Amino acid sequence: KNGLAFHQQQLFLLASPFPVTVVLWGGYAWRSIDDGPPGCEGGQSRCAATSPQSAGCQATPTTSPLEVTATARPWICEHRWQGVAGLLRFRSHCRDAETQRWTPGGPEDLRLGHLAFRLGSRCFVALARGSAWSLADRPLETGLPAGRYCDLASFDGRTCHREVLLGRKGRVLKGGVAA
Repeated sequence: KNGLAFHQQQLFLLASPFPVTVVLWGGYAWRSIDDGPPGCEGGQSRCAATSPQSAGCQATPTTSPLEVTATARPWICEHRWQGVAGLLRFRSHCRDAETQRWTPGGPEDLRLGHLAFRLGSRCFVALARGSAWSLADRPLETGLPAGRYCDLASFDGRTCHREVLLGRKGRVLKGGVAA
C-alpha cells in the first residue's frame, strides 16, 4: 500500500552493508479476505485464476501511497520491480565489503533524503527519497576508479537504463539517482 516508499526501503536494504534478510513477495492484491487471485471475481466458489504471465504484474511503484482503483487487483511480482535484479547482483558482489565512507559527513554535504556510502574499494551506493538527485551537482567523490558504471538500481536483469561517469578520484562527472 505504501508503494514507492516501500520499494525505496527494499532498495536500501538490498544495497545496505547491514546483514539483513530481504524477502521479496509474490502474490496478488486484495481488498477483502474473501478475494481470490486475479481472474476469480464476484465470490465464485470455483474459478480459473489468470497467471501472472498472461495477466501481467503490477508495475514498479512510482507513488506513495499507491492509487487504488475499485477493480484493480493485480499480481504483485516484487522480484520484477526495477532495481531489484541489479541490487541483488550488487548485494552478492559487495556483501562482504566493509563500509569505507558514509556521506553525508555533515548536514551541508547532502540534501534531506539523499544518502551515499562506499563499500570496500569497488562498490558505491547513492539513494534519493523525495526528489531526484544529480550526482554531478556537488563534488561527490566515490573513491572508485575513473570509468563508466551501471546504475544497478536501473538494471532490469538485461539492460542498464542509467549510467554514472566518474573522473579522477572517482568524482561524479555525469549521472544521477531517480527519486
